Amino acid sequence: MSLIPGGSRFGSRRSNAFNIFFLDLGDRCDGIPFDTHIDWKETPEAHVFKADVPGLTTEDVKVEVEDGRILQISGEWDSEEAATTDFWHCVERRRGRFLRRFWLPETARLDQTRAVIEDGLLTVTVPKISDIRSIEMSG
Repeated sequence: MSLIPGGSRFGSRRSNAFNIFFLDLGDRCDGIPFDTHIDWKETPEAHVFKADVPGLTTEDVKVEVEDGRILQISGEWDSEEAATTDFWHCVERRRGRFLRRFWLPETARLDQTRAVIEDGLLTVTVPKISDIRSIEMSG
């Protein structure tokens, strides 16, 4: 999954070779597929992540900070139980677990991260330090 949108709407990928904030962990991490697309934009005030998570609630999704600067977003869709007499003709809806990780810059205020799910859209907001001198003085 590419963090940078491709040129085509149908699966084109761009290389993440120059995107130092994307953690390229391969197609899977410990058996957990990366099957949720996440948009990441940076505004003057914050880093904003948006993901489509239809049918999930705040109890189904975890937003965590690992190793000091890594934002991890994970969750799980329940699989529908099928009776032994059921015959599936098509299975396209999302099922199973997802996991995405992003390495955030020093300007991110991880202690003030907010996450909200509304109408199937997860929005994670990580405010930025407004004065870069704050980082230089603390370091």
